[in-house]
Amino acid sequence: MKSIKVKHMLSLVYGDAIVKLDGNLTPEVRRLFTSGQCHALAAALNEILGWKIGVCIDAKGRETHFVVESPTGKFADANGLHDTAPGVRGEYCDWDYVLHCYRKYGFAKPNMVFARHFAPIIAKELESDGVAEMRGQ
Repeated sequence: MKSIKVKHMLSLVYGDAIVKLDGNLTPEVRRLFTSGQCHALAAALNEILGWKIGVCIDAKGRETHFVVESPTGKFADANGLHDTAPGVRGEYCDWDYVLHCYRKYGFAKPNMVFARHFAPIIAKELESDGVAEMRGQ
């Protein structure tokens, strides 16, 4: 009898896209982490980089997006480094606050498996962007 090897790959259906846990930063992965799982990514980036988690607040006082702040004062999410992050207030949050927002507003449950998988890949991009920025490139 011939044996068949099956490779299991985690995937997540997000909107009309399937996001695979394969290490590829596709547009779907970036969309997942900028509009739905930004809180999980910010927490995972905080874990590995130590950068503070910032919260974007809308005009009604509702938390709308989570980012991390780099040592150079730029804000970062799955799309890279940004000079500003609209509505980020002067205080920062921790994991407990992220979970509070998840429960209070009905955000998607933080998918830390996906966030912790992609965070090192995104962190490498962010650090490359930061090095280029510091060198004036």
